[in-house]
Amino acid sequence: MKKQYIFLTGAPGSRWGRLERMLYKAAPGIVDMSSNLNYLQDMPGHGTQHVYTFWGPYHQHGDGFDQLSLLGPERIMAEIEQAYNPDAPGRLRFIRCHWFAYQLDWIVENLPEVDIMMVMREPEMCYRWWHESGGWDINYPNYSWFGSDEVLKREIMTQTKLMQKFITERGLKIDYNLSQPEEWLQANMPEVELLNRGISTQPLDDTLWPVLYRGTSG
Repeated sequence: MKKQYIFLTGAPGSRWGRLERMLYKAAPGIVDMSSNLNYLQDMPGHGTQHVYTFWGPYHQHGDGFDQLSLLGPERIMAEIEQAYNPDAPGRLRFIRCHWFAYQLDWIVENLPEVDIMMVMREPEMCYRWWHESGGWDINYPNYSWFGSDEVLKREIMTQTKLMQKFITERGLKIDYNLSQPEEWLQANMPEVELLNRGISTQPLDDTLWPVLYRGTSG
């Protein structure tokens, strides 16, 4: 089975994992979950619900993913493969990394087969939610790279602007209403067979807006 790679990114506090969880509910078995490290998770009392594998500096995988050009395509994909069971079922592989937001054009040019999913949200909402959901007490994933509130706030703004620039230049559409998640999936990922109908009765947060760029595999 040919694997489909989706590079998932969003600013800290964007609740970028919600769309992925929606896909789990809508199409059980379509996502390769063999990289999910359940023993690496955030504190149960926090609102992040972080239980998945994340790539980036200070993490178990992708420590150099803040500078993809220094690694090159072959090393990037080899690093990704290390996290997965090659015999696991499921076609879609989500690679979660905040640092992809800085390198979107490079990814398109050097990894053309990869899809990119961006989760947009107002920067101030991101900043507030990140603190409300645990802030600097969040222990997974690791936010040491940001260092301080001042840097975090600045980088949330930067990531948001870079994603917006990419979206505008590529002529992509921002979906501002996810009250019908099934319709979003059918419009953006028609190859995914929805096995669990009725998820539209559970609308997602209307303050976050997904954008999907399809690579050559899409």
